Amino acid sequence: MFGCIMHLFYIATMLLYVNFIYIQGREDEGKEFYEKLLIVAVIYPAMYDNTQLYKTGWRAYFSEP
Repeated sequence: MFGCIMHLFYIATMLLYVNFIYIQGREDEGKEFYEKLLIVAVIYPAMYDNTQLYKTGWRAYFSEP
């Protein structure tokens, strides 16, 4: 459940970033704030995948479809 919430948080943050920076064109106002949110949102999936890679090994990790 926690992983699902973190992925939804990442998607919501990405949508807000794209809307704020690219669609509304407010690049100077809050770019750093949204970039920091994106970094926080990516930490959990990166840690999860790295842990899975460490536990299963290279061959098993990359053999999954």
